[in-house]
Amino acid sequence: MNQKQTFKTEEYKLGDREPSYNGSWGVLNDISKEYLKGSYEILFYNIEDCNKLPEKFKFVCFDWENLVLLIYREPKSEIYQFSDYNNFLKWLNKNKNKILEDGLKIEGHDKLKRINLFKDLGKHKIKELKKGDKTLKPGDFLNTNWGYDQTNIEIFVVKKIIGKNYFIIQEVAQKTNEGGNITYDLVSVSDSVYKIDIPRKAFISNDGYMSICEGGYKRGLSHTDMEKQHYKTNPQFGH
Repeated sequence: MNQKQTFKTEEYKLGDREPSYNGSWGVLNDISKEYLKGSYEILFYNIEDCNKLPEKFKFVCFDWENLVLLIYREPKSEIYQFSDYNNFLKWLNKNKNKILEDGLKIEGHDKLKRINLFKDLGKHKIKELKKGDKTLKPGDFLNTNWGYDQTNIEIFVVKKIIGKNYFIIQEVAQKTNEGGNITYDLVSVSDSVYKIDIPRKAFISNDGYMSICEGGYKRGLSHTDMEKQHYKTNPQFGH
């Protein structure tokens, strides 16, 4: 199969060039949702003013759930369906400089780096990692527990072990269970194990301490499972 396969090319007319109440980014997301049905990431854009559309609106979005790429160059939308992540990443690395030369900017260098973690994600050369009293395997669930005056919980699944101290995780959805109260919820891994974010890299020290090592606050990680429940501050009482 080719690296990409065009399955739709059409015009998307903006009409009134003044963005609506949600600004230029809202227009970008409105167009993206016309074509991308799964969770997507904005990779490149040419917005300079969030309240004003560019003279020639351009952006690139990737639906990482369904492997669909949207390239919008006003007024034309091009949509590509990829056979697998590796083919998409080959396309991205081949065309990145052309996109930048066309006047677009990268929407988050960290995000672009994390998109590349999809490469060979299903191949497991290393089956498990033992450090201190911890044994880590693909498919294990991990959670964070952090916050100053509120408790935040994130839940991840281990996707791949990539070295002596590094592994890849992907955030999954949470289920709210009975037993909480007005200020706290009891949450656990969602039954669907639905992935809600692109992968990120994590670290395990030689004595077994695990943490997220990329993308903001480097919070610690602990083992959890489908049954274990965690106290989390209710969003109405958080900050």
